[in-house]
Amino acid sequence: MAVNLRVEEDEESLGKDKIQPLLKAEMEHYWNIEEGNKQASATLVERLRLKDIYSSTVWRASLGELFHTAILVFMIDTIVISTYETKTITPNLTISILVGLIITILILATFPVSRGHINPIISFFAALVGLISFSHAAVYVVAQCLGGALGALALKVVVSSTIEQTFSLGGCTLPVIAPRPNGPLVTSLAMG
Repeated sequence: MAVNLRVEEDEESLGKDKIQPLLKAEMEHYWNIEEGNKQASATLVERLRLKDIYSSTVWRASLGELFHTAILVFMIDTIVISTYETKTITPNLTISILVGLIITILILATFPVSRGHINPIISFFAALVGLISFSHAAVYVVAQCLGGALGALALKVVVSSTIEQTFSLGGCTLPVIAPRPNGPLVTSLAMG
């Protein structure tokens, strides 16, 4: 009997210290909950936590997101190009293993600073679920998009012009199908 009581006491004490989603903890702070009626006690600016944009931790985290997203884009593009240029026997396996390794390393490096989003969609859904505020998500998304562009520009600077043309780096390509007597000719029209 004493053992069962102790287990129940341990479960009760653990229940008090459980980590709850950020949204639930913040909702209690920003809403007065009395007898099931929700009455707004905060303004929209307070609910969206727009004042957090001025905090140094948000900007430090966004710089981490920018830097690591740039590395991610650069490394993934480099892995894909080098795998296809070296005529690897199993390029899909090589690419998936190396990309998985790179993503794991980057998430482990970014997690202490910004929880390792490295992707605008992850940041957006983290804000929807309530893990981060929408102001944090907006700053992260801008930083991640800039990081992606910087990573692509860094790759364009490093590779030769023949590889740049082969893999359509630095712009969009539109496939163009031209009819010919011997069958259609598929080419691409480069933009940018």
